Amino acid sequence: PRCVETYQKIRSLASETLVSSSDGGRVRYTLRTFCRALSASQKMKLWRWSSLVCLKEGFALAFEGGLEESSRHDLLQCLTKNFGKSPKKLPPPKITDDKEANMILVESFPLPLGPQQPKDH
Repeated sequence: PRCVETYQKIRSLASETLVSSSDGGRVRYTLRTFCRALSASQKMKLWRWSSLVCLKEGFALAFEGGLEESSRHDLLQCLTKNFGKSPKKLPPPKITDDKEANMILVESFPLPLGPQQPKDH
């Protein structure tokens, strides 16, 4: 229920205050965006984060892109109100699967290693 209520609140914010960074117009969120948020949250749960942290991070990932800075702030306030605060620094996910042995963590996201050595920039 909290997920659906949050989605409805975000849609309401989108029609009232959230502004796109590309054209300054209103953003439009469909059920596809909602499904992306839930899918991302489910995948993050495999990293052994709490359910509420996974939901907040998954919703942020799905809904935050393409918003101007003040709109991002409004969205994150909504997510914090509905899912609570995330820890300042999320623990890195644990990679334990053999097929994930050739992965590298980049900002807490496991990415496949390529043929060259990774470099920090």
